[in-house]
Amino acid sequence: MSTRNWGSIGFWATLYQTKQPSLESPFKLEPLTEKSIYIWSEIGAPKHSGIVNGQWNWFPNPEALAGFLRFVELPMYFSIWLVREEWDPEPNRFRRAEELLSLAEISDQCRFKFDIPDMKDLIYQLDALFDLPDDQIRSGLKDVAKDFNKHWSDTATWHFKLLILDTAPDVGKEIFKRMINSEGRLEMSEKDWMRLCSRVSEDQTAQAEFKEVLAENAWF
Repeated sequence: MSTRNWGSIGFWATLYQTKQPSLESPFKLEPLTEKSIYIWSEIGAPKHSGIVNGQWNWFPNPEALAGFLRFVELPMYFSIWLVREEWDPEPNRFRRAEELLSLAEISDQCRFKFDIPDMKDLIYQLDALFDLPDDQIRSGLKDVAKDFNKHWSDTATWHFKLLILDTAPDVGKEIFKRMINSEGRLEMSEKDWMRLCSRVSEDQTAQAEFKEVLAENAWF
């Protein structure tokens, strides 16, 4: 893990040389540990469709999630919001956020340039997090999510939303709360579910079951 340069565009560009970037974490097959961090990513098409998709992802440490947001997830959201295919001659090319936003700014075809300063501010916030202690990165990531949601959740058109949680029990509480609100159900009591969540980093069976529940609680 320590040899990965999470704050380098080269690392992420190499990672996506052979596959299309998506909101799916590229580290889902790696084991969950006490350093792992979790994110719920939500996207809803323009209001008239009423369709909202969401999924749980996890990353080996906070710096990895900062890199994913900085180089993959936020640029993907920005590409959708700025209708990238209208002004980028290579709309599927893996671009650094600065390059993406610069192209949008100079294009006569980009209709939503007024949102670019807020997009740049989020990128600056993420850049400031790399190499900080883990607890400060976690706090900063939650600030980024809060600012992102303030601008792009529940808008008159697209809906984008992020939720960042520190531990498996935090995720467990969120899932149980959602199931109560949606009249869903787990195959165990709340007490047993939370006990399982508390064992995720030390019990491989609990970890496998936990990951399975997270996958089942995606919205598609």
